[in-house]
Amino acid sequence: WPRTRLMIEAIRPKLILCHGSATWKFLAGLEEGDEQQFSELPDYLRLPIAEIYEKVDADKIAFQSSWLGMESDYRPWVVPLAHLAGATAGKESRKKAELAVAKARRAQTSPEGVVVSGARIRVRKAT
Repeated sequence: WPRTRLMIEAIRPKLILCHGSATWKFLAGLEEGDEQQFSELPDYLRLPIAEIYEKVDADKIAFQSSWLGMESDYRPWVVPLAHLAGATAGKESRKKAELAVAKARRAQTSPEGVVVSGARIRVRKAT
């Protein structure tokens, strides 16, 4: 985690996909002895990933938060996802994950985190 944290601080990605239950449990502070790494984790997401995808609507899975110990102006979008290498998630869970990621991607480019349909990201070479 210390190396990953340094990388996040240096790169400052706008979207972070958390793959796997162990990663999510660590970041959300769900295991005994682990401290939550998010400063703003909604209460309804303080669950293991399997329960999140059973109980939480797709539009509420993606969330924006600063990280404890990092600059408070850095607030990436975060989406917890089931690990891809293990058993394949059900069709409904995959659909929820796709919708959550799509919402987070759209919200990155809109003011104040408001989802705007049709938003695009353009990458241009600096001259």
